[in-house]
Amino acid sequence: MNTIMNRSLALLAASAALCGSVAPAARPLPVTENFTIDVTWVGNDGDWTATGGTSWSGGPWDNNGDLSAVFVNSPAGIVTLQDDITAVDLTFKLDGYVIDAAGANELTLKGVVNVDDGTGANIIGIISAPITGSAGLVKTGPDTLVLQDATSTFTGTLSVAEGALVLVDATVPSTNALFVGEDAFFSSSSDDLTIAGVQGAATAEVNIEGAVLTLNLTNVTSYQGDISGNGSVVKTGSGRQRFLNQEKSYTGTTTVNGGRLEITENSILTGTSAITISNASGTDSELLLITDVPSFSFMFGPSSPVTTITLSDDGRLAADNDAILSLTNPVVIASTGGRIYSRATGILTLAGTLTGSGNLRKQGAGTLVLAGDASGYTGLFRAVIGLTVIPNGTTLGNGSSGVRVEEEGSLGGDGVIAGNLEFRDGSSAIFGAGETLTVNGTVTLRANSTVVFSGPVGTVIQSANPIQVQSGVTLIGATVSGNTIVIP
Repeated sequence: MNTIMNRSLALLAASAALCGSVAPAARPLPVTENFTIDVTWVGNDGDWTATGGTSWSGGPWDNNGDLSAVFVNSPAGIVTLQDDITAVDLTFKLDGYVIDAAGANELTLKGVVNVDDGTGANIIGIISAPITGSAGLVKTGPDTLVLQDATSTFTGTLSVAEGALVLVDATVPSTNALFVGEDAFFSSSSDDLTIAGVQGAATAEVNIEGAVLTLNLTNVTSYQGDISGNGSVVKTGSGRQRFLNQEKSYTGTTTVNGGRLEITENSILTGTSAITISNASGTDSELLLITDVPSFSFMFGPSSPVTTITLSDDGRLAADNDAILSLTNPVVIASTGGRIYSRATGILTLAGTLTGSGNLRKQGAGTLVLAGDASGYTGLFRAVIGLTVIPNGTTLGNGSSGVRVEEEGSLGGDGVIAGNLEFRDGSSAIFGAGETLTVNGTVTLRANSTVVFSGPVGTVIQSANPIQVQSGVTLIGATVSGNTIVIP
C-alpha cells in the first residue's frame, strides 16, 4: 500500500504543477484510480471500532475512509470488532494475529486478505469474525489464512489465489463458488461444505479430510487439481462439474445426486471407495466418462477392495460422444433402476461384473458391450436405443428376468441370455460372422411389430423353446425355424 500512497502523492504533485504552470488552459491531471490508505495496528489485544481508536498508527480508523488494515507490530494480539467494520484489504505480516468479533458484529471486505511476512516462514492469520459483503473473499500471499466462523454471509467467489486457506469449525455461503490457484491449497478441515462448484489450476489442491464436499451448481465449471483427504464428494444441482487434468485422490465416497459429473482419462478418482449415481432429485444425474485415447480403460478407486458403481432411481452412467473405452469396476443396478448411455459412435464396454435387481435401460446411439460376468443380474435389461452386444462367454441374467429390444434398440453377439428375449416394433438384431446368440428362455416377436435382422448367412438366435411369433409380425432379413432364427 505504500507504493499506492507514493503513486497517489506523485499524481497530486503532478496535478499541482500543471495548475501552477503558465499555460492558462492547463487543468489538474484527472485521477482515475481508487487508492486506499494503510493503517497499522500497534500490537497487543484491542478493540476495533468503526471510527477513531488509539490502536492504529498512520491515522485513526474510519469505515468510510477506504482504509486497509495491516497487522505487523509485535506482540500479536486478538483484535475484537466492537462495531461492524468495513475495510478494503487486510494484511497479516506477523504470526498470531486473530480478528474476532463482539456480539453480532461483522467484517465487510472490499479487497483481498494477504498473509505474507516476507520471509517464507509460513505465518498464520486468523479471522474468527463473520465476513459479509458482495466482493467475495480473495486470499493472497504465500502463507496461511484460517477462518473460524460459521455465520459468514459474503457473496461472490471464494478465491485462494496464493498460499493456503483453511476452514476450522467454519462454513461459507453455499452459493459461493471456490477457485484455487496455482500451487494454492484449500481445506475444509473436517467440516462439511457446500459450494457452487470448484475450479482451479492443475497444481491446486482441495483437502476434504473427514468432510463432505457438496458441489451444488447450475452452470458449467472445471477443476484441474487434486482433491485429497478421506472425505467424500457429492454432486447436486442441474449443472456440470468437470474434473480435468489430474487424478483425484480422496478416499471417501462419490455421489451424483443431480446434474453431471464429468471425468476424463487423466482425472480418474483413484481413491474413492464407492460411487453412487442417483436421479432421485429428478435432475438427470449422470457420471460421464470422457477420453480421446482409443480403448482407454477406466478404473475408479484402489485395486483392493474394488470400488463399486451403483445406479439407482434411473441414475445414468455414460460414455462421451465417439469415445471408445472400457470400465472395469463392478456395476450394481439398484431396485429403482438405472441407465447406461453410449453416445453417437462411441463404444462403452463393461468389463466388470453387472449385478442388481433393477431395470437397466441402454440408451444413446453408440454401442454397449457387456463383456463382464452379468449372470448375477436379475432385472429387466431394455435395449432402448443403439446396439447392445453380448459377446462370447458372457451370460446376461440368471433366468428370472430377461431382455427387451425396443423401438430404436439393437441386439447382437454370441453370448447367452439366461431368461426371455422379446423384440418390439422397430427393433433390430445385428450379428457378425459366426455369431449365434443363445437364449435359455423364450424368444418372442411381439404382435404387430417389424423387426430387422442383419448379418451373414446362418443361425443367429438359438432358443431353448420354440420362437413365439405373434400376430402381425413382419420379420425382415431372417426366417423362423422352430427354435431358431436364421438369416437365409
